[in-house]
Amino acid sequence: MQRRDGVTDLIEKCMLAHTAGADFPKVWREILSRSRLVIGVPVQRLEGARAILEIKLITGERLLCDPAGYALG
Repeated sequence: MQRRDGVTDLIEKCMLAHTAGADFPKVWREILSRSRLVIGVPVQRLEGARAILEIKLITGERLLCDPAGYALG
């Protein structure tokens, strides 16, 4: 079932930019900071030795960014 809240589209845009070589600052500047779905600023956290950037969404979900790309968490 396709989501209607735009989250899937946002993740797809981020992943396309990531695949094209964009680093997080560029994705933040050009995609995430302009999205009505994003609340506040990214927060960095560690999971073991893995650094993750966490971005809160108005849906109550979190968009996670790590070296592998973007996903909901």
